[in-house]
Amino acid sequence: MGKIISRLLALPDLARHSVFLWGPRRTGKSYWIRGNLPDAPLIDLLQTDTFAEYASRPSLLRERYAAEDASSRRGPIVIDEIQKVPALLDEVHWLIENRRLTFLLTGSSARKLRRGHANLLAGRARRREMRPLCFPEVDRLDLEQVVVSGLLPPHFVSDDPADDIRSYVNDYLKEEIVAEGLAIDLLTRARAPVAHLEILIAIGAKSHQLHQDEVLDAMTEFRRAGFRLSEASTETRHAGIRS
Repeated sequence: MGKIISRLLALPDLARHSVFLWGPRRTGKSYWIRGNLPDAPLIDLLQTDTFAEYASRPSLLRERYAAEDASSRRGPIVIDEIQKVPALLDEVHWLIENRRLTFLLTGSSARKLRRGHANLLAGRARRREMRPLCFPEVDRLDLEQVVVSGLLPPHFVSDDPADDIRSYVNDYLKEEIVAEGLAIDLLTRARAPVAHLEILIAIGAKSHQLHQDEVLDAMTEFRRAGFRLSEASTETRHAGIRS
């Protein structure tokens, strides 16, 4: 079981700038908000009554906060899981432009927003991401433990990380990705890279690209370009070998 020191999250001045804070579930976005913005008004769309209220009437956000302006508020309005009610982004846009209010908008995936052509505020909100834990955020990094627990905070500090990870894969990944209509057994992929390779051979490049895009959008996987030597570097290296 590990110990978390603190999360490293560099946000701009939230009294002056709105921010999209993206990250997979269980990275600690809501926990960070409760600890760092305890007095900020919070619209938690995971609460069924709050969700029903704003989903049926997005204009309620403007009605509640239009009387305020930037001079009367020193912090942001927080909307947690914004992708659940994309229509709220039009109201957020209006309040930013006409009342100079700022927002912290959190979500586990921008996929539904993009697919639904939601208003992503055209640069009016800066983008930040909360990732799993990294070395400076924990008291010590035990690689053997990390292989077992991973670096999502609840799993990292769990006394039974294998069981927690099993639940995370079966429930969250199945709900968020497989249920989106993919004809791919992502659970097999998560458990066995060899089986994943066989799936890729079977489904072909086009379906594989769809699969990769969905996984990246859900922020359960990140893509990095491979290292490649330039021709000049290669020639220099060969010249050194010959000399």
